[in-house]
This record gives sequence, C-alpha cells and structure tokens, in this order.
Amino acid sequence: WCNMYASYSDYTTWLSGRTPLILESEFDYYSNTASMYMDRIAPLLSEQTINDEIKACCLEVAEMLKRDFARGNVTSESNDGFSVSYDTSMSIDMSIRDKINFYLGGKGLMYRGVGVIC
Repeated sequence: WCNMYASYSDYTTWLSGRTPLILESEFDYYSNTASMYMDRIAPLLSEQTINDEIKACCLEVAEMLKRDFARGNVTSESNDGFSVSYDTSMSIDMSIRDKINFYLGGKGLMYRGVGVIC
C-alpha cells in the first residue's frame, strides 16, 4: 500500500455529525485507494506534511469511490416497466482528478516536469 492520508478518526471528525457513507470496517480500503489516486495525480504529495486540506481531499475522494462502487455503472432505473440505463464513460477518473486538482492544484504537488540536459 501507499501513504494513507486520512484515518477513520479523521473521517468522523470531517463528517461534522453527518451519517458516514463509509463503514469503519471498509474505511481502510477506500482511504488507501483514494491515497493511491492522490499519489498518482500529485506525485510530490508524499513529501508533504499531512494537513487538514490533504486529509479532506482524501476523504472526499474516498466517498466518491464508495458512491461509485455502490452505484455501479447504473445511471437510472425505473420500476414501472423495468428499465435500466448504464454509464459506459470513464467519468469517475475525471471526477477524482478534478477533486484532487480542487484541493491540491496550484501547490506545486502535481509537477511532473522533465529535466533538460544542456
């Protein structure tokens, strides 16, 4: 696994009384997966001291992953005549990238520059 940027204790604090979407028993999976996304998109993140903004980013992404997993790729259902529509796009990856960019963009953590040899 990688650095895990948020704990279940961080999650319950962040929720501020809202009902948890992620159960404690499954939290490490979603937090680790969110952290891996964050490391992939912001490769310099692991060198940072973890702060509330980084934790919030991890928790938002973890909840996005949980919602996507719970929903599957079903976009709409109707029980009056039974109809199901499926999402075939890769929208979760773009949504996660946008969320990470919202929290971490402009902080120099996403730089993947290439050194130039003169």
